Amino acid sequence: MKMESQDPSTDRQLREYYDGQRLSAAKVEAILESGSLVRPPLWRRPGAIAFAVAAAVAILAVWSGFLGQGSGSSEHSLAASVAGEVAKAHAKSLAPEVVTQDYATLQARLDRVDFALRPTRCETSANCVLLGGRYCSIQGELAAQLRLQKKDTGELYTLFVTRETPELRQLEKGDRWIGDANVRFWHEDGRFYALAGPRAPARQAGPSL
Repeated sequence: MKMESQDPSTDRQLREYYDGQRLSAAKVEAILESGSLVRPPLWRRPGAIAFAVAAAVAILAVWSGFLGQGSGSSEHSLAASVAGEVAKAHAKSLAPEVVTQDYATLQARLDRVDFALRPTRCETSANCVLLGGRYCSIQGELAAQLRLQKKDTGELYTLFVTRETPELRQLEKGDRWIGDANVRFWHEDGRFYALAGPRAPARQAGPSL
């Protein structure tokens, strides 16, 4: 039995419908440009790993430089703080609580300190006369403040000594100038010393003791 053909208009409508479901070349290109198609993961793209490694190295370099700079800045800030504290106490010229020219007597009278007061630097002991001492503090730590007088000029100096802490251990020995005073730092056998005196002309090498 022969089937009768469908209405020509129906065939035309069906062809037009299915033709409309096809993606034209222009539509495919538009989809690609819009990024709608699935792209490969970032780590699988050419050069992505090399770029990530280079970025990580750059970040580490910057961070290391920042830490190094922070450390130096911290030491400089602490040195300025200690030198300022010492210079200020020196300028006050407070009278000694214990008046003596003997280091052993001063050590016995200032019995709250458990560290040696007398420095082993020969020039300090030889060129100056001890006038006495008193308690004080450096950065919140118990310290002793000794009054010294230079034999040949009569100039007054103040010597500070305290037990060395991890923070004070960071301070490099040498001279600092605070206003009209010169402050010298040094370390001896677990003790921290700071000597304050008149500022030498033309910034010579600190108090000439």
